Amino acid sequence: MTNFFTVNAQHVSPGGILFFPIPSYNIAVLGNADFEEGYSDIMPSQTEGKRILNVQTYMISNGASGCDITVWVFTLDRQTILGPYTLGCDDLLSVEIDSNLWGCLVQAGKEVTVAVYIGDGSSASQKKAITKHRASF
Repeated sequence: MTNFFTVNAQHVSPGGILFFPIPSYNIAVLGNADFEEGYSDIMPSQTEGKRILNVQTYMISNGASGCDITVWVFTLDRQTILGPYTLGCDDLLSVEIDSNLWGCLVQAGKEVTVAVYIGDGSSASQKKAITKHRASF
């Protein structure tokens, strides 16, 4: 018997951590959220060549001040764990990764919007992700 509930493109662990696939855009996070490659057969992972795991953060409420965001980047086999990295509002964390399957854990003390995606390190892929985020509002 599986111990999680399916909710759209996410599932919830027994510990209350939300799981999302990479790439994910416009995800509201308050508390813990886990993002992982290879989560879906619909979105196959590109695991060859130089890759950059990107975590972008955005404030949800204009009235809120400050962000308290911590990110760990890890291989899915948990043999490599990078971080913790501390991010503020409207920050971009870019971490070079190898051909393993990767994920990241995002902890937010205040509600923020997060985008997690993998690019090839070019500014074009980052601009595409930022445009995708802005177009959804």
